[in-house]
Amino acid sequence: MAELGFTVEVGQGVRLTNGRHTVRVFRGNGPLPREGLDLRQFPNLPREGCYLTLASGISPRHAEEQPMRGGARPGPWAEDGVMRVFSLLVSRLALNGTAVVLHQAGSLVKDARIFARLLRELAHPDYRPFRAWVDLSRRRGSRYLQLRGLESFGLPDLQLAPEVWDTWETSRGREALYFAAYRMVRENRPLSADEVLEVPLGVQPGSWPEPFGGDTMSYRVRAGEPSSLMLERLSDAATPFTRWARASAPGKPFSSTVGVNTYQALFRHALEGALPGDTIAHIAPPASQALPPHEVLVRTRLGQSGFTVVTNGFGWVPQASGKRDSSATHVELAAWMDSHSPERALALSALGTLMQSNEGGQPAWAPGDIAVVSDPLLGLRHFVIAQGPVVPLPPGSPVNLLWVIPLLAAEFEMVRRAGPLHWANQLLKDPSRRTELVQRWSLGAN
Repeated sequence: MAELGFTVEVGQGVRLTNGRHTVRVFRGNGPLPREGLDLRQFPNLPREGCYLTLASGISPRHAEEQPMRGGARPGPWAEDGVMRVFSLLVSRLALNGTAVVLHQAGSLVKDARIFARLLRELAHPDYRPFRAWVDLSRRRGSRYLQLRGLESFGLPDLQLAPEVWDTWETSRGREALYFAAYRMVRENRPLSADEVLEVPLGVQPGSWPEPFGGDTMSYRVRAGEPSSLMLERLSDAATPFTRWARASAPGKPFSSTVGVNTYQALFRHALEGALPGDTIAHIAPPASQALPPHEVLVRTRLGQSGFTVVTNGFGWVPQASGKRDSSATHVELAAWMDSHSPERALALSALGTLMQSNEGGQPAWAPGDIAVVSDPLLGLRHFVIAQGPVVPLPPGSPVNLLWVIPLLAAEFEMVRRAGPLHWANQLLKDPSRRTELVQRWSLGAN
């Protein structure tokens, strides 16, 4: 403990002291009692083994009574703040443990290794990993989403009631709750009753300070139950959909009045129906001034092996040389892979960049084309373009998904003569060739 700045006192129990903070450590007798534990994130918690209980000695519910420093409450994430010091201690103990129980977050149980990874940058003063300590879930027996655990920082917990319990509404609700928590943690203050919060659509606030922009949804802060605040949406739920409909109307010049973040949120939502599965990773390629900001999504495939890797952002603007009355105007790229990695995601991003830049005024990409890159991507230079699902974004224009299938240089002439579209459709539609299809992104490594 000395390397973390703690001194150890052993008497009636163990006391760890770091500056002005003291943590009492209690060793449990026997296995951890499972009654009242929330095991959603760690259902296979072992029944054997011992446990430690840590008590920080603070009373977050009465944060307003804490001593003032320079007219403000001491920041729990300051260099010597209680949460930074406490997180350092728990992250070290978690390396030798199995699970962490967050009592302030409804006794949620988290995998100790995952928890420790969330706290890995504590040495940096701007790093405030509040999401490690909180839990967002549906309150039992109600239609409320609740974000619990903020009392650990001397801040109120948060609640929000989606108007409709569907994936779009609950996603927006989760964004609003996490963004409100991020604001409170960063500003070291509770939100005020009747304060209006502008929440960027699709926002994913994390542990670092970030500039946020784009289209927003407005929420009003209301006083809720004791030690909690309620968020109430003010914006019309249909606004993002109507923005996209106006901007993407056929026969009209594209309007930038719809933010790329609105498009991305709509596309992510619609992708659930077009390619069922779960998004397990978001990769953000380096920004380019010449292109719309975009991300690459890594998704599982419901009932099938492999992963779907999909760009999200290129379709915000019409494809270069595309026609406004064409269903292929707004396009994203997709690939079916046996495994995923940041390098593979960035390769798909590079192909999207090539598609959207349209050097030399070439026609818009279409099924049956063979894209050729001057600099190899993952050791590959040729990629067949095939038709994928059309992703509807009603009432606006749909987005056309194009499959990207790697092609070896030695196969190029044979595939060109046989017909790239015929070759691609055989791979995509023949279940007996599924393994060959998903492994083609590994060809360049051989």
